[in-house]
Amino acid sequence: MIDCSLTVSSNQLTLLTDLLNEIDVGGLYVEDYSRMEEELQQIGGFDYIDDALLQKDRTHATVHWYPQDEQEAAHLEQTLLPLLQQQQLPTAIAKTLLADNWQEQWKEAYPPIDAGTFCIVPPWEENPPADKIVITIDPGMAFGTGQHETTRCCLHLLSELTTLRFTKVLDMGCGSGILGIAALKSVTEYVLALDIERESVQGAKENAKENGVADHIQAALRPSDASLLQNYRGSFPLILANIMADVLLKDLPLYHELMEENGFLILGGILQERCNELETALSTTGFQLTNKKQEGDWVALLAKKVS
Repeated sequence: MIDCSLTVSSNQLTLLTDLLNEIDVGGLYVEDYSRMEEELQQIGGFDYIDDALLQKDRTHATVHWYPQDEQEAAHLEQTLLPLLQQQQLPTAIAKTLLADNWQEQWKEAYPPIDAGTFCIVPPWEENPPADKIVITIDPGMAFGTGQHETTRCCLHLLSELTTLRFTKVLDMGCGSGILGIAALKSVTEYVLALDIERESVQGAKENAKENGVADHIQAALRPSDASLLQNYRGSFPLILANIMADVLLKDLPLYHELMEENGFLILGGILQERCNELETALSTTGFQLTNKKQEGDWVALLAKKVS
């Protein structure tokens, strides 16, 4: 397989992808960081983002396509070049030969991940551990594959509650659905999973199906108006929220309102430097901190509603 790529200015990206789709090159992989600030603000900020990503070029985009061999690559290039020239697009197509076993090499980068009583495995794992609660997640899915420290921290705290049973669980900012799926496999039979991204909602549904719990999870877009959640007021004994510190701070009163008395709250997505800020906010909102888990610079908090 060959990795063919072409870099264009960001305002030419749509034109290039239209041309590539027109000649049917197959699947495309697009590197485009032109709207990164806008998209990060939509999900709550920059806390999760590596500094190297913030240094990416915002003015250009690179599109990759993957012909099977040199012959197919040459044929596609011969068809594409006149179209590029006609549209006054760059024509310097880069080519990289991928190793024959590149798919197996990619899979090796995603071994099973232990997190408390849970183990996250990719769909191709043939020998999941028998002594763990196994969660199958495609590592190419939305945020929440177990690769990030904050997901693992949340799962460690959820592990402490596996001796309890909850009538329902709310997973706010569900991403891949990993925390809701973990809850379904350990402490509950119903999860309401909400996210602001349609791709995350669809991914959560697909992962729930992969894990055999699709009939017990309701994945949906989070209402923009919090009042639409009033029907759930005081009904959740457990709320999971692995989002961003700023979003958590804003939403704490909502979590308190939606939670039943003596309910539990697991918060993730907190950089250590903001942990004290969250702990103070929990106390003033009617929660008592009962435990915390830290991995690297990331912290998750377990709290109980006390007033």
